[in-house]
Amino acid sequence: MQERNKFTMKKEINIYEALKNIPQKHQIWFKYLFPDLTFNGGQFDFEKVKNQTGIKTEFPIRRWQSSDEYKNLVALYLSSKSANDLIKVYKIVQEKAITGDDKAVKLFLSVSKEIDLHKKVALKAFTNLDQEQSDEGEDGLEL
Repeated sequence: MQERNKFTMKKEINIYEALKNIPQKHQIWFKYLFPDLTFNGGQFDFEKVKNQTGIKTEFPIRRWQSSDEYKNLVALYLSSKSANDLIKVYKIVQEKAITGDDKAVKLFLSVSKEIDLHKKVALKAFTNLDQEQSDEGEDGLEL
């Protein structure tokens, strides 16, 4: 029996799991662009990243940054960041709401709905990618 991929067994994936599904050079570049994804949160040196990925110029990475894959990764990244940000915003909105600022409450609800929408699109894209990969691994033969 073929082992099922962990993405098909979970409802949602996080940014770290999604990064595992892309080529290593794209993982490195994504972490270069968003250094807080690394365990030490440190900045990568541009020259070191170029050497690790084998990319000589920024053109291939700029082209990748216009892809749906990159946009979906960014949506997952922002979604993961938004949990802590929403806590901060909630505290601010709560204070303003107590003083009677209705606009702050409406803005908070609007932003959180928008983030959730982008997250759902990204999760669907990576789940479909996972399903396609598992389908390609099956040869149609039964034992």
